[in-house]
Amino acid sequence: TPSRENGDVDLTYVTRVTEKIGQVLKNKSKFHTLIYRSTIPPGTTEDVVIPILEETSGKKVYIDFDVCFNPEFLREASSVDDFYNPPFTVVGVQSEAAAEVVKEMFAFLTAPFEVTSIRTAEFVKYVCNVWHALKVCFGNEIGTIARKMGIDGHEVMRLFMIDSKQNISPM
Repeated sequence: TPSRENGDVDLTYVTRVTEKIGQVLKNKSKFHTLIYRSTIPPGTTEDVVIPILEETSGKKVYIDFDVCFNPEFLREASSVDDFYNPPFTVVGVQSEAAAEVVKEMFAFLTAPFEVTSIRTAEFVKYVCNVWHALKVCFGNEIGTIARKMGIDGHEVMRLFMIDSKQNISPM
């Protein structure tokens, strides 16, 4: 999801696609489960996407169709491998039926499958992105300081990463 010049999230593409999906959904009699995967601010699915879908389709969410949020965690250089080998799969839902649809769709994956609220799933995507950016910034700063001190920053980080109890740990 692109950003605006001022740094705000630009939801133009998300809303346009959602309008088109709603128009198609209008002519469908079968119940559908819609899965959103864009990086969007928490609350977007419930406060923006669902109202657009209801308005353009003339149908009601959780009665005529379902909506859930399933963040993807793909790196640019290894996206195909990341898709097939994710650290976990998260789905934000309002209904257990939607969770089952996503679980069945990703049944071929061996990663843990986590079900949560839509807003939590949206926020987890942001938290992961911020954490990865923080790690890059930290590594860059260590590299800058090490270079100024005549130290090999790559060697420092290699050694730092060996400690999986304190430095690279779940908590």
